[in-house]
Parts: sequence; structure tokens; C-alpha cells
Amino acid sequence: MANIKTYGVDVSGYQLDTLAFFQQLKNTGASFAIVKITEGLGYVNPNATNQVINADKVGMDTAGYHFARFGGNVALAEQEAAFFINQASARLAKGSILALDYEDDASGDVNANTAAMIAFMDAVKAAGFIPWSYSYKPYYDEHTNLGAIVQKYPNSTWVAGYPLSNTPDFNHFPSVEGVSVWQYSNNWQGLGVDGNVLLLDWPEYTHGNEGEKTMAKPTAAVWDKNGKWYTDKQFKKLANGMIKHMDSYYYFENGKRIDNAFRFEYDFMYYLGKDGKAVQGVQKIGNKSYDFGTDGTYYLRGVK
Repeated sequence: MANIKTYGVDVSGYQLDTLAFFQQLKNTGASFAIVKITEGLGYVNPNATNQVINADKVGMDTAGYHFARFGGNVALAEQEAAFFINQASARLAKGSILALDYEDDASGDVNANTAAMIAFMDAVKAAGFIPWSYSYKPYYDEHTNLGAIVQKYPNSTWVAGYPLSNTPDFNHFPSVEGVSVWQYSNNWQGLGVDGNVLLLDWPEYTHGNEGEKTMAKPTAAVWDKNGKWYTDKQFKKLANGMIKHMDSYYYFENGKRIDNAFRFEYDFMYYLGKDGKAVQGVQKIGNKSYDFGTDGTYYLRGVK
């Protein structure tokens, strides 16, 4: 997994809000920042405004999240959503991702908790933003019906789960439904900030069509010479990235074909099989089953 490119961070009032800090995060490889905006009905992160501004200044994608206190109370969930949306709207562009952080105060009623979460996310959607939910696998499993949430809001899950190492080791992936982002570290690059990896694309608000994806269709062929692959017949330009060749897609790095490995391209994750081809369908890799779809776009849909 050494070639994963789409890393990001999430920050709260515990992290700095300076331009220098976000430039350091960007320089270290973070391409997005999810900023805590609010909690409950009264708390606003005092660093949120500058955190969003400075993440944007250094070229990072930005999003916001709310730490929920509503448990299984739909009416309270709608109040917290209104509070969050009001504060987020002052800091983030319409159509941004607004995530519901649901990891505390759940009631003992799974159905009530799920209904409250969906009510919150419905309010976010109605306000013109993209709703996500966040928690860790045991909490999702014990307190929510995540399947019902994902059925209404596909690819809306941001899940936490930390492997033994400070890298996104997919042998320790916390498999839940609809994952777009995995928070895999609470001390990313030793910078005292949560680290995340984007598994699908960073969504664009499309008025009801989130989750629809198309993969770019490069048509350049490649030629090999002395164990290296090139994109020109003069053998001067080494092949790099995902390239269509002989009706299949391959991934190259400095002229080397990559086999048996995950790679990110076009903001999606792919797997290159033993013959170098990007795989389709459900594939068993290690001890996990990965769904790469069957519609000719090859990107990773989910992991079980």
C-alpha cells in the first residue's frame, strides 16, 4: 500500500489553526481536511474558521463534522442539525461534505438511533450539503443499523479503526458498509492529528446523484523495450499511471508495470492482478473480499 496518494486529516479545537500548520500537513501528504465545527447544541470549535480557511489556502479539500449528543431523539437530532448547518454554512461552501460524528450518547434502541441519524442527515441534504456519518465499527454494530443509512445515502460512511502499524494496512480494515474514508491513525505522520485514507472519490454535490462515478478512459497505448514500458514508439517517454492497453487497464511507475498491488488513480482505488490488469468483480485478496464492480470502471466499491 506504499503508493496510496489520497490521504487526509481531521482536526478539532485540539489542533492548530495556522497557515503554517496546514502547509505542513499538505507538504506531508494530506489532500483533504475534515474540520470539527460543532458539538451538541452549544459548542462551536473556536479554531474552525481559520482551520477551514487555511486548509483551503494550501489547496486541500475541506469538509466539516458535528459531534452528536442526540442519542435516539429525532427532534433533538433535527435541532442539532440546524445548529450545525448554520455554523457550517458560515465556513464551508454549499455542497460540501458535512459529517455526523456518532460515537457517544447512543440510546439502547437501535431503531431510534438510526432514525435520529437519518433525520440529521436528511436535514444536511435538504440544506444543500452532502451527508456522511462517522463512527468506529463496534459502535456502528452495537448501536445503529448502518445498512439502512447506507441504503439511503450510499458511500456515506467514514469509519475509524486503527491497525497495529501507523499505515492503512487493509488486513486490519474495519469492514462496514458504504465506506468512503477510513480513519486509520490518531497520530498521522507524528503530527498529533487523525490520519485518513480516501477509498473512493471525494464527492461533488450533484443534487441527488452523489455516488455516481465515471472513470476516465485513457486511450494511450504502451510499448515495451528491454523490460521497460514507454508511451511512444521512440522509447523516450516512460509509462506512468493507469493506461489502457489491449482492451485492459494497467498501472505503470517509471516504466515498470505494477502487479499484485493496490493503486490510486483518478481519485479511485484499483487492484492490479498478477497479470498487471486492473481487476473487476468481487476479488479475494488476502483475507478480505473486495468489490470492484462489473460496469467497466474497475474502482473499489467496498470491502468485506
